[in-house]
Amino acid sequence: MATKLRADCPICGSKLIKAAPSSDIEIDCPKCKSRINIIVGDKGYHLMVLKTADMLSGSNKE
Repeated sequence: MATKLRADCPICGSKLIKAAPSSDIEIDCPKCKSRINIIVGDKGYHLMVLKTADMLSGSNKE
């Protein structure tokens, strides 16, 4: 059985998911509602924040 890696939200630190290598997952954080893409490889994972809760709610102050 392949080792599963645990990914946490980089915004709030909430546990998101455990996933095996070769996984490509898009998930919404249950705590802060940020949308995150997680790509799991053999030696680790790459996490990319697609949208934060501020961006999702439209309260961006740009």
